[in-house]
Amino acid sequence: MHVVLSAFGTRGDVQPLLALALGLVRRGHRATLVAPPDFAEEAREFGIAFHPMGLSIRGMLEEHREKLGANPFAIIRAAKRDAARDVAHQFEAVREAARGADAIMAAGIMWGASSVAEAYKLPYWYLAYAPEAIASDHHPPVFIPFGGLPRFANRLGWRVFGSLVEWVVREPINRQRALLDLAPLDAAIAHSFAEPRAVLAADPDIAPWPADVGGAASPTGWLSLPDHRELGEPLRAFLEAGPPPIYFGFGSMVDRNSLRTTALVIEAARAVKRRALISAGWAGLGSNECLGSDVLVIGSVPHAKLFSRVAAVVHHGGAGTTHAATRAGVPQIVVPHLLDQFCWARRVARLGLGPKPLPRWQLSTRRLIARLEACFADRAIPLRATDLAARAARHDGVANLVRFLEERIEPNKRTVLSAPSRTRSSSAPQGATRCDP
Repeated sequence: MHVVLSAFGTRGDVQPLLALALGLVRRGHRATLVAPPDFAEEAREFGIAFHPMGLSIRGMLEEHREKLGANPFAIIRAAKRDAARDVAHQFEAVREAARGADAIMAAGIMWGASSVAEAYKLPYWYLAYAPEAIASDHHPPVFIPFGGLPRFANRLGWRVFGSLVEWVVREPINRQRALLDLAPLDAAIAHSFAEPRAVLAADPDIAPWPADVGGAASPTGWLSLPDHRELGEPLRAFLEAGPPPIYFGFGSMVDRNSLRTTALVIEAARAVKRRALISAGWAGLGSNECLGSDVLVIGSVPHAKLFSRVAAVVHHGGAGTTHAATRAGVPQIVVPHLLDQFCWARRVARLGLGPKPLPRWQLSTRRLIARLEACFADRAIPLRATDLAARAARHDGVANLVRFLEERIEPNKRTVLSAPSRTRSSSAPQGATRCDP
């Protein structure tokens, strides 16, 4: 079988699909990854067919650097401005990659995949990396940076969120659907992220599926990309030269003042008498001069091999980094910047794997020192982290999801489906295969 895997987003959105693509290929199937051009080289290194989509996601984040971490409505206004361009890029790329495919799976902020699946009469699934990607009374939408709301407030939040998103994307989506001779949508969110076809790629011990949400499958487990790289001699030497350092890294998040942020984390580490290991990331941290012998700046390294050797992981709350730190059994301090990072930050605190979150806009030396001191003072945190790591390691998300796709695609891939109806659509794609378990 041939599965097209498409994602519009940062490394945290794309890398799990790359892991799934590799799992499919190793089982004798075909997989094509459709993603921003930033990830072409990584796909090539793993021998995965790659189809570029749109503009550089890193360049887009740099363009909107000043809006990140600001009022979420500023981000929505920027999305509205770019929606026609980005949606058109998604439709075009997935349409070309999906010719002759047997199914399409999407992740991230992906609006074009479900419509292309409808046009080509292909099974379609949306891969959620956090339960909060799907509407539920048990949590607010991802753009609300706090939880613990009553259920009626969550429902209201989802209504407001839905209205804003529809205002941003429905018109550009329907413009592209008309080019495919598809009926216009009344509800773009339901069409792209419909619960009956949503699959959760997360460790169930960390992120269970909400009880009031349907879905094609229970949590499959995190999609870990095999990483055979070594830590490298400078990093190994630094780790062996003293006590475990604190890891600081914010992944694909850009920074309005990377020099200030670098100085801030170093000062906080020194205040708690720890060495600092700084991941440069897309923010470009660590470019300051005279960092000192107690600080090492690193590039991309295998988290699975590094995190078990550090005292704590201070990170942005991406799903992948959260899973890697949890599976390493190490305390975490989450500095969420946007979207589902707030969900993971709350989850880390609720599981007792670290202190309460420190949102990016509140990040200061004083507050970071307080979080680090709280983390190291609570002796129960490492014990809980070790226990959860042992349980999370039992789940092989890639194997589970490959099996899920095989069971649903292989028996039906030669089935002739009827043409889509020319009626208005509000949820599941007309003419698409029903993919309930």
